[in-house]
Amino acid sequence: PSGQALTCKAGFKALQPKKSLVVSSCDHGIVLDSTKWQQFHNNPNCDAAIFTINQFPGSSRTPNSYAYVIPENSNEMFPIISKVSVKVPVSETPFNDNVLVGTFWFKQASLMEEGIKELVRQDIRVNGELYLDSIFPLLADMGYKIRMIPLEGYMGWGDPDSLAESLYWQEIFCGYSL
Repeated sequence: PSGQALTCKAGFKALQPKKSLVVSSCDHGIVLDSTKWQQFHNNPNCDAAIFTINQFPGSSRTPNSYAYVIPENSNEMFPIISKVSVKVPVSETPFNDNVLVGTFWFKQASLMEEGIKELVRQDIRVNGELYLDSIFPLLADMGYKIRMIPLEGYMGWGDPDSLAESLYWQEIFCGYSL
């Protein structure tokens, strides 16, 4: 498919529409404190969430390779998002910005489906692809509450350099190499 949004769409028939859903890319790992995750789940005022990391080195090296999330109020633990910018940096210092890591939570799986249908209807493409990242502003425009979940850590291994770096740190911290 022309974009990961359509790959997600292909899985709709296997989902239970009223159940919550976590969608994640296969080329990374995230670190999120379990207490923080419980605090998030106790927040009744949220329909979907975007997991983010800041001070990610890759955003300095290739800033146009990432999506960025701007919160409305960065003083909140799980702020409402005000903007998602796909493949376009939002400041002169992308290293300090909130990078979308490719992991998302939906209160109900049907919400992801609704967002993808609107994305396809409006044909919002970035570099010719339909990105799941792009549905969140659409959902917010429909009145849904979209929040940001800041992560404690993120390890990407989606390209050879990132994989080599992840394997290096695994060896340093775990004492063995693959």
